[in-house]
Amino acid sequence: MNKQTNGWLILTLFTIFFICGTRVYAQEEVERAKAPFKPIEPSGLYVAPTADIIPSLDLFIAGSGVFGAKAFSFQGTAAFGLAGIAQVEASAIGIGSSLKEGGLSTVYAPGFKMMLLRTGKWTHSSGITSPGVAWALRSSIWREEVEEKITYNTKVADLYFVVTERLGPLSLHAGLDIFDARLKSNVMEDQKKEEAKKNFFLPFGGLDIWVTERGKAMAEFGWTTNFNYVENGLQKDEDIESIWVALLGVRFFLTRYIAADVGVRYQQNYAGVSDANIESKIDISIPTHLLYEYAKGR
Repeated sequence: MNKQTNGWLILTLFTIFFICGTRVYAQEEVERAKAPFKPIEPSGLYVAPTADIIPSLDLFIAGSGVFGAKAFSFQGTAAFGLAGIAQVEASAIGIGSSLKEGGLSTVYAPGFKMMLLRTGKWTHSSGITSPGVAWALRSSIWREEVEEKITYNTKVADLYFVVTERLGPLSLHAGLDIFDARLKSNVMEDQKKEEAKKNFFLPFGGLDIWVTERGKAMAEFGWTTNFNYVENGLQKDEDIESIWVALLGVRFFLTRYIAADVGVRYQQNYAGVSDANIESKIDISIPTHLLYEYAKGR
């Protein structure tokens, strides 16, 4: 496919999304005058997941940046909703290493997430509603870093279960994350030594609360993996560790389909408050189900 064909393809796709977006925005303006503002929620907080699932046949994309004195990193995520009960995704997982001095490296991991119980599926006579329950599996490809002619390769995977409970404007999220981390080097391969590996069973949690019609405050606590490289390249299981991560900030909905997240990130391997980073993210939910409905109606 030549450059001219690529250009026309990109222009065509952009035009389709623009037309759909214009129609959706116009419809949203009409509906806004009749009903309260009801945004399409992302299926997670900053990093911690929730039990929510992307609407069926919709496409979700997000781009986030971590800004700090020692590091800057960009992470992207894309997901596609399946029947309102599952989603396939290509997500970014931030991991630490001794080469980053408190910063994060990004590994991309395809994944699958499935809802086990929908939030509010049933209501008890006392008024208490059922929580949402979901699970997901993500597994990254091998990531390579080179230092002093030694090549270090890292890989992470995680299986998590998460529960979401909504109490009016407040939502609580809690779960268990099972990490599988692997570490090897070219030195170990030359000496036919097995890769270092470690498993972690770690709890995570978060909350969000609506404070205005379009804004909510968010807080979360989770974990990531940190790899400590040794100079001779002979890695051991003890060189893999888990570090906690905490974030506090806000989410503001620009429209029903676009949200901006801004907050402060702090993690276990930071030396002090001056190492804290500003984390920002743009969440975009693209109602691609409209294309299906349009094609179906013709």
